[in-house]
Amino acid sequence: DGSVQLFKDWQLTYWLADLTFSPDGNILAGADLPNFQVHLIDLTTGEEIRSMQWTEHASPALYSVEFSPDWKFLAWVARGSVMIMDVDSGEPVATLDHEDFVSAVAWSSDGRLLATAAAGAMNGQLSPLVYLWDATGGKLINQLPQQGSVLSMSFSPDGRELAVLTSGGALQVWSVTP
Repeated sequence: DGSVQLFKDWQLTYWLADLTFSPDGNILAGADLPNFQVHLIDLTTGEEIRSMQWTEHASPALYSVEFSPDWKFLAWVARGSVMIMDVDSGEPVATLDHEDFVSAVAWSSDGRLLATAAAGAMNGQLSPLVYLWDATGGKLINQLPQQGSVLSMSFSPDGRELAVLTSGGALQVWSVTP
């Protein structure tokens, strides 16, 4: 019928970004970027269930936090580093280092692949690249050259294609079947 009503209304003591619902819809997560923290909030009570923090970073700024679709992993993005964390344990899985600042990240639907975008050395010069990683171990699988800086990326629902949009207006779809 198109009716809309306020479901919950809380006042938090911190600023959050990158809001995302858990797969079961019971938890809302948000990133406290200045403090390199993620807060998990119970949607029923509004109470914080737990928080996670990236303590071993060298960056003065956290850019974003991205959960894998199954919420098993969390990617912390800060300058040229992406740290993958196991959500259950809060322990680091891998740190993915880039030569330049990371401009975009995307998770495959099964959480096994992580795509990151940053400039990197290719054929002796710094060029825009998409890096394809095995998220469970941090191994670099491939580098995909781009025509311009990457603005956005998205995996297909089956994880077999990766769409990449660049600042020059190029839209490419890559087959990334392992």
